[in-house]
Amino acid sequence: MAREVLRRIWAWILVGEEHRRPGVSVEHALAGNWLLRAGVVAIVVAIGFFLKWSFDRGLLGPEGGTAISIFAGLAMIAAGVRLCGRRYRLLGQASSAAAWQP
Repeated sequence: MAREVLRRIWAWILVGEEHRRPGVSVEHALAGNWLLRAGVVAIVVAIGFFLKWSFDRGLLGPEGGTAISIFAGLAMIAAGVRLCGRRYRLLGQASSAAAWQP
């Protein structure tokens, strides 16, 4: 029983096995899942890098950084909600999830 639970957890982490559409190969699902995760991490890091760079150069004050962070989060949530009802459901979920990261 424990082995089966661990196998299902591992499949979910790697591919999202329970959410994979029929007819989609494991390799395609694996590549899509991890590329999506890497893209979300890249977007979050890029926003953080931009804010840090702006603070260091004196282009933004604390209020400006807060406003940009809030705007970026709301834009990612809006894009995620819009994409969830369409063909790019997984991308929409990832975008919404990335917006909620502290």
